[in-house]
Amino acid sequence: MTEPSTKDFKAVELRCKCDECDRQVPNECDPYALRMLQTLRTRVGVPLVLNSAYRCANHPDEAKKEKPGTHHKGVAFDIRVPYGRLRMRIIEEALKLGAKGFGFGKTFLHIDFRMQNEATSWDYN
Repeated sequence: MTEPSTKDFKAVELRCKCDECDRQVPNECDPYALRMLQTLRTRVGVPLVLNSAYRCANHPDEAKKEKPGTHHKGVAFDIRVPYGRLRMRIIEEALKLGAKGFGFGKTFLHIDFRMQNEATSWDYN
């Protein structure tokens, strides 16, 4: 099976970045979520740098959860972007594409394409 990727997001870039797997576990990004990420990048018109995409089950943030999170399910992406106009543009376009989860950090924005009907947001501060 071919590891998921897109025109602008290479397979290795989408892999887990934890020390447990050392980027050796193929990413299991959801095809729909990955298409939405690529569409988001195309609509925004600038490169999007990912801090995190797929996370293996042994990733420290995933291992402490009772059930798999959106990163382990392959539907979440943490995009490196500070506060400002670009962040708002990304949020606006992600909402149009059906993103349901938004997490706000000082230097990044979590966007996910979870299947639950209810949208949610949080901050990391």
